Amino acid sequence: MQKRTGRIQAAFYGFCSRTIAALMLLFMCYLLPMSFFRTTGMSTGTGKGEVISFNYDNFFLNLILLFISVCLIYLLWRHFESISLNRLLSVLCVWVLAFGLVFVLNTKLQPSEDSYIVNFFARQAARGDFSYYHEYFKFYPFQLGYVLYAEAFFRLFNLVLPGVPEGFGSLALQGLNVIYTAFAYCALVKFSGYVFKSETVQKLSALLMFFCMPPLFFATFMYGNVPALAFICAGLWLYAAFLEKGRWYNGLGAALALTAAVILKLNSLIVVLAVFIAVFVSFVKKPRWALALFAAVFALVLLLVMPLPQKLYEARMGEKLGDGIPQVSWLAMGLHEGSSCSGWYSPTYTTTAYRLTEYDPDATAFISEKAIQERLDAFRQYPIECYRFFGRKFLSQWNEPTYQGLWNNQLRDHYSQPGFVYQLLCHDWERPVKAFMNIYQQLIFFGFALGLVRIFRRRDMSASLLPLIILGAMLYHLLFEAKSQHSQGYFIMMIPVAAFGFARWFEYLRDNKPR
Repeated sequence: MQKRTGRIQAAFYGFCSRTIAALMLLFMCYLLPMSFFRTTGMSTGTGKGEVISFNYDNFFLNLILLFISVCLIYLLWRHFESISLNRLLSVLCVWVLAFGLVFVLNTKLQPSEDSYIVNFFARQAARGDFSYYHEYFKFYPFQLGYVLYAEAFFRLFNLVLPGVPEGFGSLALQGLNVIYTAFAYCALVKFSGYVFKSETVQKLSALLMFFCMPPLFFATFMYGNVPALAFICAGLWLYAAFLEKGRWYNGLGAALALTAAVILKLNSLIVVLAVFIAVFVSFVKKPRWALALFAAVFALVLLLVMPLPQKLYEARMGEKLGDGIPQVSWLAMGLHEGSSCSGWYSPTYTTTAYRLTEYDPDATAFISEKAIQERLDAFRQYPIECYRFFGRKFLSQWNEPTYQGLWNNQLRDHYSQPGFVYQLLCHDWERPVKAFMNIYQQLIFFGFALGLVRIFRRRDMSASLLPLIILGAMLYHLLFEAKSQHSQGYFIMMIPVAAFGFARWFEYLRDNKPR
């Protein structure tokens, strides 16, 4: 009986792992070939909005460039034994920090729109001034987590460097984003060592990250995206270490890091849910009290800490902000045409409806639910329109190789005249920079698909965690708000899986070459 139960548990474990890989492969069967035929363009146009275009690519040229890229990676892979992993990570960190800091200091970017609101409010809060108009936080009270983080930073910065102009504080915060990016890269490399059990995969991951440019351009964006990604990667690294070594402090560190990520960026709940699913599946295969305790502590920390930023600011402001725009309103927005593309931002069912109902979440949800039902009826009546809508929405997010990294810097104002590096990369060399990012994206997509095939055969839930996170992100943003910058962090998570795919393929070629 015990053996039969064990076989059922192992079968369930393998089924879950293979299902995740298979579902993710279905998405890649669409995304990978489409990336060779078309590329989503992102520009500011003549104004300051998100102008999206769907451009046709040279399919055969892309295949040739992919072949050349894979050959170059293969040649480097053959010399990996003589390279120390720690030395490779050190060089990677130096490169990210050097390039990122030079770019930040050259760009001198000012925050604007949402970024301006949350950072200005944080500056005012650091001075004890809450007179700033804060309707924004009635719409999005979850942004107060980032405000708390930014306020703490500005308080520390003003304490260390009193009297320094505000622009220097913003540049320092952007510089901190560069450090976060370097840390995220290294944490993912460390994570890959635990789940793929291969130093070669770690080295390939680090090598591929050398050429991942969108996060370096995105470091100038003063928002929750960058620090949240760093905490996500730290949490995944600590979680993997906890699974292998069973040390309680790794599990607690993972829970705290992932909770911090959720506070900084609410969409990080996608990662948290994926971790809970992975814990459940692993527990079913082999029940361990440590896993159950980790899940319980993690859930407790999450439930206790998540509401604290809003409660803190409500107490300091002397005003209740409410629950914010209901989630169903974001679904209504995600099912309609946006100002930029299918499912992109539109205020109709979010801020406009919430304001018209005098901040009543129930009334706003009722409007959204009615709009969703009407939209679903239209999709059933016109299935071709349904396919067109979701095809455009999906490709606008995942086949945009800059992930709004360049756009973010081209869109906003600057504290003073930008430097030579900014002018070169964001304007003079804009087309070749985008072309390079496009080639790199295709390379990662190809390697990621190879990795998924190997994971499908391996039946390992730990190796399936990154694909599960990416699958969750694709499904969520296919229904809710679309934005290619949301995909940036998940694209980075494809890199270790791509490295695993390339490593196993290269090993196969080496072991089966004619003698």
